[in-house]
Amino acid sequence: MKLLMDHKTVAKLKTFQPVDKPYLLLKFDSSGTACTVTGTPTIEFTDQIDPDYHSVDQTDFDVYINKFDYMFFEQVIELEDIGNGFKMTSPSGLLNPIIPNNQLNKNLP
Repeated sequence: MKLLMDHKTVAKLKTFQPVDKPYLLLKFDSSGTACTVTGTPTIEFTDQIDPDYHSVDQTDFDVYINKFDYMFFEQVIELEDIGNGFKMTSPSGLLNPIIPNNQLNKNLP
């Protein structure tokens, strides 16, 4: 699996990365739903990587994905800065129209 980002997106995302959370996690967020297959693809910074996580090819960040969440993503994912957040797409189309900046702000110390 590969996560693509342009230089603008990398620079913006780095402004949200806490020093104590070196890993970027691709995840399928199903919190608040009654079903584990109902949710939204998203990202978050973390300080812990479980043994069942898979590494994702990305040159600017150490990116991982949970083994279970892997099925909700395609082999190539693109993350793009859209000003007030980030947009996640794949060759099949839109995965998440906006991951708001304030969602990543909660990761800051």
